[in-house]
Amino acid sequence: MLMPSALFTSMDQYLQGLFVLANDSATEVRKLVCAAFVQLIEVRPTFLEPRLRNVIEYMLQVNEDADDGVALEACEFWMMTQLMCGICGSAVQWRLMFCTRSSFFKYSFSSQDFLLAKLATSGDAAWKDREAAVLAVCAIAEGCINGLYPHLSETVAFLIPLLDDKFPLTRSISCWTLSRFSKFIVQVG
Repeated sequence: MLMPSALFTSMDQYLQGLFVLANDSATEVRKLVCAAFVQLIEVRPTFLEPRLRNVIEYMLQVNEDADDGVALEACEFWMMTQLMCGICGSAVQWRLMFCTRSSFFKYSFSSQDFLLAKLATSGDAAWKDREAAVLAVCAIAEGCINGLYPHLSETVAFLIPLLDDKFPLTRSISCWTLSRFSKFIVQVG
């Protein structure tokens, strides 16, 4: 993707505008702000690097948005960060990935009770919470296994029952997440 030269030269103002719009009451606006950050990660991640902490904090916040569309768009940020690191392998992508993973890890385990509570939710209405918690654990596992390792037994104990969850997406992501831990589970076992 090519970036228009006008946007390139006005990037600071553009990013300031995105941060102003980030908490807009209109869900469509928040969704578009998330999409803009995702596109910047894809096209020019160096522009986000000095503001990465603010972007990460915002993405973590909107991952909890009441509107599923906004939360889903925010999830794209985490996936794109990892994807771009895998494709490019540049020192900037790896720094971005490390920062996002580290921030996500600190967020998740500073609120470990929250994450485990989401894994333990039951009932049909809470399946999205369970799936989101499993995705969070999977994201943490990729690159942050050392911090997760002391909690591995407890985490696996929460994930195993989810293999029988009523909802196929929860079963699928639980299986995939457990597969990410397999070599560590064998060591603990």
